[in-house]
Amino acid sequence: MSPTPLPVETPPKSLTIEPYWKQNGQWSSSGPEILAQYDDDTIVVYVETSKVVAAHAMETQHGFRSGFEPLRVYTSFIRSQAHFEWNSKFDSPEKLKHQQKTLRIRQRLASEPIYPFRKMKKKKRYEGDDNNEIEPDPVNTNFERPQQRHTLAVRIRRSTFDQWVREATLADSEEDFGDGDDFDGTEDFNGHKYGQLYWRSWPWTHYDGVVYRWVNDIYPMLPLNGAASHQRLARKTLELFLYNDAAKMFTSPKTVLSIEDITPFVNEIRARLTNHKQGNVKDIWSPSERPYIPSADRIL
Repeated sequence: MSPTPLPVETPPKSLTIEPYWKQNGQWSSSGPEILAQYDDDTIVVYVETSKVVAAHAMETQHGFRSGFEPLRVYTSFIRSQAHFEWNSKFDSPEKLKHQQKTLRIRQRLASEPIYPFRKMKKKKRYEGDDNNEIEPDPVNTNFERPQQRHTLAVRIRRSTFDQWVREATLADSEEDFGDGDDFDGTEDFNGHKYGQLYWRSWPWTHYDGVVYRWVNDIYPMLPLNGAASHQRLARKTLELFLYNDAAKMFTSPKTVLSIEDITPFVNEIRARLTNHKQGNVKDIWSPSERPYIPSADRIL
């Protein structure tokens, strides 16, 4: 008799979901396989980011790339959550405030494309003060405590994903890549972009476009980060890193068709993983996925 899983209280609105055990029995047991939720024209990818960037992405429905960092994306939900540690990680208040200020600057510059160097209006401290100062940008300072990381389900055009796969370069499996929303406080923001010398000194900057690697799929059980050997499956799933023009596609409504913050769903499933006995996946749900073959399948 098939197990009856507990219903999900916070299902994603833009995704169909199924019990994990049911899907896992239909997937290949070994070898590389792109598992994804897709239809005739679109495919879903998952990214992890901060609360600030997630809110910005949800508001605009496109665009959450921070600077010149690579943007890590997955098509496999379970594998993405092993790397994201099921949103159990937190960002510091300092990082969030810095991100918020940076986004405000970029939004202001984007609204003034014709006169980027226009002199800012000065404001007097008090009547008669001849030492006028530039009025600072308002920054939300409500972040007094660390905030949980968020998972976004991003629906993009299949043609864009196929282009990424067609142009992708194989990465060294041991190489360390950033996650794409660091907004590092040591960066030198000059009003338009971050300092070139800073980001060019990073070890992965010799890449351009898209980098891929195959990583072991993970069985959903503790620990959350999938680091235990008994969680590692023989099946390989795809991990992509987007740079420069490829990452900039995430700022285009021609590429990004919709964005949903599925963090409540992730939180619910993480709680089930944490509370259940090891190896019990009966109540674990995940987005419905099936093998995907790109139009140019040279990496498979």
